[in-house]
Formats: sequence, C-alpha cells, structure tokens
Amino acid sequence: DYKLNFRPSPDIRDASRIEALHERVANRIFDVFERNGGLYVKMGQVIGTQSAILPPAYQRRAKRLYDSAPALPFEVVERVFREDFGGLHPSQVFSEFEMMPVASASIAQVHRARLHNGDVVAVKIQKPAILRQMNWDLWAFRILLQVYERLFDLPLSFASDYIEEHLRMEADFISEAK
Repeated sequence: DYKLNFRPSPDIRDASRIEALHERVANRIFDVFERNGGLYVKMGQVIGTQSAILPPAYQRRAKRLYDSAPALPFEVVERVFREDFGGLHPSQVFSEFEMMPVASASIAQVHRARLHNGDVVAVKIQKPAILRQMNWDLWAFRILLQVYERLFDLPLSFASDYIEEHLRMEADFISEAK
C-alpha cells in the first residue's frame, strides 16, 4: 500500500490522503497481531510503544491491543498449572483459587488465590505454547523486518533486538518471580 500509494507532497490537502494511508496500513498490521494472539499481541504492544518514530495512526491502533486479550478457559488454566506444578491441581496448592481471572494479557492471565496460611496471592498463568513458539515467531518477525527494510527502504530491522529482548524478559516468569 505504501509502495503503491505514498506520494509525498507539499500540498496540505494531501495530508488527509496520507493519514488515510497510514490508517489502512496500521489497521492491517495490527489486525494480524490480534488474529494471531499471544506473542504477536505482545509484539504489537512493543511496536506501539515506539511512538517517536511511528505515525499517529499506528499509536491509536496499538492502544486496542492492550484491551484485546481474551481469557483462557479454566480447563486450559488447570492443564498449564498441572504441567508447571508436577501434576498438582490448584486446589491442592491453594485453599482457594478463583476460576475467573482478574486480568488477562497477551501472554498470561492472573488469578486470585489464597494460600493455606490465609495470605491472598496473585497467580500468573502463562498462556500455552508461548515459550514453544517464541523462537520461531521471533525469527519470522526478524526476517519480516529485514524484508520490509529492503523492499521499502525503511529502517526497521534495528528494532528486532530490542523487541526480542523485551519479549523474552516478559515471558521469563522465573526471572520475574525473583
């Protein structure tokens, strides 16, 4: 769309045409992030934070990614919990565990629970396949940025290291817990 329709012009009347182009492209890109979910939503969020280099249409569209993370059904939460806790069910670890999450984000959701000593805690459950998909998804993202950089002469690949580092930190729950 940019290659075919972007024509810089000093005429102020062309500004709305260029803004409409930014809007179309931003919607296409962020629709892909939303449809793929998980790590892609997180990538879109990280890209959206680069407000200094992106047109306003991208910034506006990226905001929707912060509210679009659906919650996992409890059956999935239970399966992930059992995998992480040696087969134990949440009811075996906590005196109470709320089935409905208090928050759901791109790579995890949070459930309220009560320890046997009475303390209330937040239990962060990572969405399935995030870690298994991460290497492949980040590799594909890096290649895509390099292709776009060559095709459209846009400096994009510099951001891949920053995005990868940020995503890996977000998905490392052991480091986060420490």
